[in-house]
Amino acid sequence: MVLGVALDSFHTLDNFYAPAKSPQQQAVTVLREGVFTGEQFIGEQSSGEQAYVYLWGNSGSGVSHLLQGACHQALQNGLTVQYLPLDSLLDYPPEALLEGLEQTHLVCLDNLQSIAGNAQWEQALFHLFNQIKSSGGRLLAGANASPKQLAIQLPDLQSRLSSGLSLQLPPLTDEQKAELLQFCARQRGLELEDKATQYLLSRLPRGMHELVAVLDRLDKVSLQAQRKLTVPFIRQALVDEALAEK
Repeated sequence: MVLGVALDSFHTLDNFYAPAKSPQQQAVTVLREGVFTGEQFIGEQSSGEQAYVYLWGNSGSGVSHLLQGACHQALQNGLTVQYLPLDSLLDYPPEALLEGLEQTHLVCLDNLQSIAGNAQWEQALFHLFNQIKSSGGRLLAGANASPKQLAIQLPDLQSRLSSGLSLQLPPLTDEQKAELLQFCARQRGLELEDKATQYLLSRLPRGMHELVAVLDRLDKVSLQAQRKLTVPFIRQALVDEALAEK
């Protein structure tokens, strides 16, 4: 099946916020060095590589970012990839959707929690898991909970999901959220001073999806106005945005 699933060009391993000695940094290291070195292909895993990795964390933890980042790296190394956000694909017949994917070098299954309890999808993923293992391919999975915490009804699938390296991306502290905002700003060529960062954190929802989305909007407004992201400018931009929505 031909799917309109595109990777976000911003979601790479290079621009993922991963503080030193953090679980985030461990996950980046595993994906950068443990999934693909660029030299190994199907059926040629080295001893240091991971054939199957399971990432989990709450919304905004960066699971989707890392899965797509692994896809970008594999593509740069000349490998074939398929990223599947399962929450957006539930209306497709899973057997047709997953057919032949075992011949892909890297398959990434995101939002696994969305298929929990769906017998047809669970059975299809169980077969895909076995096929990828037999072909020597690589599988990355992402969800909002650990394999044992997912409401998977098929015992064989839950066993497969628990068989690989499982890495949790824990929630960020307020200090780390501030660092992440500034990190994202630098990635966009912006300078976000401490006062402006704290202003955003104190007046906006603390979810990272919402914070980064606001930062993207402020990026466009500041570029149009040719202004820096100072507290007065941010305050006025948010007021103007709120008025425009009414």
